[in-house]
Amino acid sequence: MGPNARSAVPEIIRLAESRVVETRLRTIELLGTIGPASESVLPELVAILRTGSAQERELTARSLGAIGPSAGTAVPDLVSAMKSNRIPLGIAVPALISVGHAPVEAVPLLIAQLRMNTNSFARVDFGELLGLIGPAAAPAVPVLIDALQDPESRTRARLAFALGQIGPNASSAVPALTTALDDEWWYVRENAAIALGKLKSNAVTAIPVLARLAQGDRNKDVRNAALEAIKSIRPNAVESPANEH
Repeated sequence: MGPNARSAVPEIIRLAESRVVETRLRTIELLGTIGPASESVLPELVAILRTGSAQERELTARSLGAIGPSAGTAVPDLVSAMKSNRIPLGIAVPALISVGHAPVEAVPLLIAQLRMNTNSFARVDFGELLGLIGPAAAPAVPVLIDALQDPESRTRARLAFALGQIGPNASSAVPALTTALDDEWWYVRENAAIALGKLKSNAVTAIPVLARLAQGDRNKDVRNAALEAIKSIRPNAVESPANEH
């Protein structure tokens, strides 16, 4: 379905009231596929968000995200459902971003989850959501810095990348990210370099280590990432021969 399906909306809404669970779920998904033309279904989706089952609420959040900025009026209900744990953070945050809302309300919730969870994979999920939020997730920088000590290398790599997504507001992470440039795993070094590049001139103190990696790291991807980071931090820097090793 697409924007031309506006004429079918009334019938689809009626299906959302079916007693058959599978019919209701499929209908909620359909409402999201109509796209921006589906503003007329927002009251129905918001009602489901408030009173539907857990599965219905999750599908509704996804459908609202699929509708995009036209679903902006649903933001208060999405935020309320997220804060009351009626929609998982992993569904609510992307949906809110898709409708054009920077979900700053999620930041303290994600910080709490990062602090409570010792499971590396769960920490990655929460850290990546903070990265999606971007600069508004700056209050999470200290806990993300602590999480860079995670024993799982891929967790360290992905959390380093998340810090970069927060951008210059994560400048206090420069020392920890610089340390990560010497991680034994190449993908941690690569993501630390990428993150430092996104911190722009705030990461100038990392240039000596980045230059060493650009010149001599054994991994080509790390060398390239280090070179690009230097160019981002100091745009007039002389290009290093990152590809010669």
